[in-house]
Amino acid sequence: MLKALFNQRPHPAHYLLDLIHSTAEQLQTRDVINLQLHWVPGHKDFTPNKRADELAKTAAQGTTSNTKSLPVALCRSPLPVSISATR
Repeated sequence: MLKALFNQRPHPAHYLLDLIHSTAEQLQTRDVINLQLHWVPGHKDFTPNKRADELAKTAAQGTTSNTKSLPVALCRSPLPVSISATR
C-alpha cells in the first residue's frame, strides 16, 4: 500500500489513492492530525493484517459492506467500476 501511495502512474483504482492524498492534505492543513505512515513487514503474526485479508477475500467474492460502517465519502455515490476487474 505504501508503494502505491507514491506511484503516480495511472492504474486500476488510482482514484482511491487520489482520495487518500487529498484527505490527508486537508486534515494536515487544518492541524486535525499529524499523519505518519509506517511500513510493517509482511502479514506474519500480525492479527490486524490477517483480519484485513479475510475482509478483502470476502469483498472479492462480491459481498458488500454495511453502508452504516463506511466513511461518508464512500456512501455519496457508487464507486467507479474497475476496468481491469471487469475483464
